[in-house]
Amino acid sequence: MRPLPFSEPERLIGIRESKVGEGHNNPMAWRTFAEIRDKAQTLESIAAYFNINPTVENVEGTVSVQGARVSHSYFKVLGVHPILGRDFTPEDDKPGAPLTAILGYELWQQLYGGDREVVGKSLRMDGQSVPIIGVMGPISVGGQVGWRSLWLPLRTNEARQLNNAGRWVQASARLKPGVTIEQARAELANLMKGVKQAYPATHTRELGIRLALGAQTSDMLTLVAVQGMKLAFIGVALGLLGSFVLTRLMKSLLFGVDTTDPVTFSLIPLLLVVVSLIACYIPARRATRVDPLVALRSE
Repeated sequence: MRPLPFSEPERLIGIRESKVGEGHNNPMAWRTFAEIRDKAQTLESIAAYFNINPTVENVEGTVSVQGARVSHSYFKVLGVHPILGRDFTPEDDKPGAPLTAILGYELWQQLYGGDREVVGKSLRMDGQSVPIIGVMGPISVGGQVGWRSLWLPLRTNEARQLNNAGRWVQASARLKPGVTIEQARAELANLMKGVKQAYPATHTRELGIRLALGAQTSDMLTLVAVQGMKLAFIGVALGLLGSFVLTRLMKSLLFGVDTTDPVTFSLIPLLLVVVSLIACYIPARRATRVDPLVALRSE
C-alpha cells in the first residue's frame, strides 16, 4: 500500500493491451506504442521497455543480472534522475547508435565499490564492452531494493525486430496535470482501436498473428476488404478525373475517335476494382490459414 518511490506516482500509469481470453495485462506491438506516443493528448510522456537478463563480467567471473532495454523517456516518465552521469537522450534511441549503459545502485556498489569516477568506464556485458554513462540511486519497489541492475537503450530498429520475432514491448506513461485515468483510458482505447484497423492488408504474417491472438476469420476478411478498397476507390476516382482532363487536351489531336467512350470509362474502372478486391482477398485468405504457432514464432 506504500506509494511508488517516484515523483508524483499518482500520475503514473502502465499501458497494456486487452486481448480476448488473455485478460488485460498484455504487452503491445511497437507500432501501437509509436501511435500512442505520437498522438496521445492526455499523456505528458510515455516510455517503452523490454526486460532482459544480460551476463555481466566481474573479477570473480560472470553473473546474470536483471536489466531492461528502455526508450530514452523512461526515467523522465518515472520522474527520477541518475545520481552520476547523464540520462538517455533521443540520440541513444536511433538505429546504429552506440550501445550505452546506466547502472543500478547495487550493481555499481558490487562491481565498482561505489567509485564516483565510474562514468566513462566500460562494462563487460555478453562479451562486449559497453560505455557507462550514468548511475541510478537506490530505489526500493515492492520491498525489493535494487529495482533493476542495468538499463540499456531500446533502439528503434531493435524494437521493430522484437515485433518481427513475435515479441512485444511494455509501456508506462505519465499523465498530464489534471488528466484523470478515466480520460486517458478512453483516449488510449480509441487510439489502439485505430491502430488495429490501420494495419496494412498485405502483411500476411501480421494478419496471421492477429488470428493467433483471437481475431475471427470473417473480421479479418472484412477489415482487409474495407481498408484495401478505400485506396482502390480513391485511385479510380483520381484516375477518372485525370482522364477527363487529359482527353479534353488531346481532343484536337484525334480524328474519328471518341475521347470519352462510355464503354471504356466504365469497364476499366470496374476491372481495376475487381483486381483490387482480389489483391486484398488473396493475402487475407492465406493469412487465415496460417498456423497460429508458426505466425508467432516466425522471424
